[in-house]
Amino acid sequence: MKAEGEVANIVAWPLDRVEVVVTWTAKDGTLITSASALIQYNPVLPDQRSPFKVMAPWNPAMAGATIDFKMLGGPQLRWRERPAMKK
Repeated sequence: MKAEGEVANIVAWPLDRVEVVVTWTAKDGTLITSASALIQYNPVLPDQRSPFKVMAPWNPAMAGATIDFKMLGGPQLRWRERPAMKK
């Protein structure tokens, strides 16, 4: 299973060693597995976007996933989802 996307630094200072953590769950919310990886850019500068990709072994029970960001070996980062673009 692969989770990939892009994350933006929305604070006024560079962020070092940002890790993305993906948790895959079953339909009932039961944890199946989690995996993490560093985002591509280090540091990620203010207003800069960095791609990320996290991979885990596929399991047919996987029905959902959550994504979080944290400092490597440190605290979870607060983040917000970008609003969907209007068509």
